[in-house]
Amino acid sequence: MMIKENIYCGLDLGTTKICAVICEIKKENKLSLLGTGISLSAGISNGTITNSTELKKAIQKAIQRAEQEAGISAKKVCVTLPSLGLEFVHNNGILVSKSESGQITSTDKRECIQRSKNLALSSEKKLLHAIALNYKVEDHYVENPVGVFGRRLEVQSHLILTKSNLMNNLIQILKECGLFINGIMYDGLALSSTLLTPAEQLNGALIVDFGGTATKISFYKKYTLQKSLVIPVGSDSLTKDIATCLKVSIPEAERLKILYGNVYVSSINPDENIDITTLTEGTKKIKLLLLAQIIESRVKEIFLYCLKNISELSEENYPVIYTGGGALIKGFMPFCKDYINPKSKDGIREDIKNILESSLYATAIGTLLYGINRNAIKYKEEKNKFFKQFKQFISMIKK
Repeated sequence: MMIKENIYCGLDLGTTKICAVICEIKKENKLSLLGTGISLSAGISNGTITNSTELKKAIQKAIQRAEQEAGISAKKVCVTLPSLGLEFVHNNGILVSKSESGQITSTDKRECIQRSKNLALSSEKKLLHAIALNYKVEDHYVENPVGVFGRRLEVQSHLILTKSNLMNNLIQILKECGLFINGIMYDGLALSSTLLTPAEQLNGALIVDFGGTATKISFYKKYTLQKSLVIPVGSDSLTKDIATCLKVSIPEAERLKILYGNVYVSSINPDENIDITTLTEGTKKIKLLLLAQIIESRVKEIFLYCLKNISELSEENYPVIYTGGGALIKGFMPFCKDYINPKSKDGIREDIKNILESSLYATAIGTLLYGINRNAIKYKEEKNKFFKQFKQFISMIKK
């Protein structure tokens, strides 16, 4: 396959699936989607790589499918790390400026942020992101400390930590796939580029990713990731609850969840029945209401825990944008509007729909959009452009 300078792969390593997109960066750093690919996750569990060979095959399968659709190969990649392998902490950095002018300098600012990264980490942990949240000069909050008169500078940073083995093994796998890594990131950062409008990123909004094995929440304000939460419980727990309560197999429970599942009990007709196949009694009828009650009970439990840890989730000043497979269950959005926040909504933002219609690849394409925003990737003039133009000129003369 052909390889071009401005072709990139965005890769989302999810808990149940791996999604890949092949995009071309145009002038003014605009993205053009060329192809998409998906494969089932393999060789990774609970944020740990359990089988490098299987994970490598799953990654290659997703990328190859995207390349086949695009008709072009990508050798540069931006990728997310499995969220269950991450930790989130806030830490402060303090510095006494030695500036002769008495003003905080840009060097002071960089050094203070660097000091906020100083955690006593074991060899098993590695810093992935350090995001400056707020600054104080002489104990007074300031938007930007550079140029402010004062000596004592303090910064609070949101630090995202990962497992060293996870990072090192993933880098090795991507290199074995022949890929050059342009960025490795927390998927909540990638999603902000596809789900939140600039106004929401400024004024405050939350992203809730209700996935198969994990629920992730990211709170943004002032264009900055303020808080993060990842819990190892997702929509797969609904399937297990259905299987246990109704005494059915896991495949049957998944079928019932997808075909008849409803999170919003209030919308259910109490007289409606459905057929199920149990492990002990064979085929029987049950009330649809019973299935909905099982599902709603677990979803309430999950989000009650989330509300206790991130109070902004219920504040009506902040819209909440939902994504992930669990958010596709019938009645989910009405439930969220009533139980969590009336400003609950789903879907990718309108201007991103020009690039991507399906939210399935929102994280994968978000890795590239975030990379562009952070100047990790950008449009480059093709090195052989002059020769192409010269050949075109010669062919015109011959005609």
